[in-house]
Amino acid sequence: PYEKKKEVEIKMELNEGRLRSDLLNITNEADQIQKIAKYMLFYREEAEKIVEIWLDIFKTSPPEIQLNLLYVCNEALIQGLSKGNDFVVAFGDQLLHAMQLFCDSSNKSSQYVRGGIKTVKNWENNGIFSQNFCQVLLQKLEDKSNSTAESQEIDETTSSKPPSEHNDIKKLKNLVQDMETCDSQFVQLETQYNDLNTVDISPKNPE
Repeated sequence: PYEKKKEVEIKMELNEGRLRSDLLNITNEADQIQKIAKYMLFYREEAEKIVEIWLDIFKTSPPEIQLNLLYVCNEALIQGLSKGNDFVVAFGDQLLHAMQLFCDSSNKSSQYVRGGIKTVKNWENNGIFSQNFCQVLLQKLEDKSNSTAESQEIDETTSSKPPSEHNDIKKLKNLVQDMETCDSQFVQLETQYNDLNTVDISPKNPE
């Protein structure tokens, strides 16, 4: 009897070079993020290796790229919910380290930190990671957000002073310096006057 040949899915090996290139040149465009996440999920049995590559790129990237990489992570986790927990486990092992790197590199860029907070809250709301784990991540981000906000407030307060105020301060400093100079000169004159008074200028008696 005729037996129908079984269709065999031909699956190429993970192209690490392509993945690195895609992650290095990632933008915040939704189509690109979804495309990269889909490629990652196609090789979900190699989730651990993929996340290692992701973290390697993350370590050397500026904060705007790091935020985009978190978006890719989020997309892979969301899309992968129905396909297993491969990426939940793989990313879960690295996110604490990644989030610390993100906080360190963000510096005064609170907009990136806010994006990170939104992403972690999405994981918590969707039950991707435990509430306790998400709270640890959020604590790191919220502490950073508060510190950057305070720093920006100080910078804005300093820079918001009108030019006239800066000029007045400069004039006052110059006036103080002039007064100190005058005081110094007065002391010198007073010393010289006292020296003159101590000198015996009366005529000497002839012998």
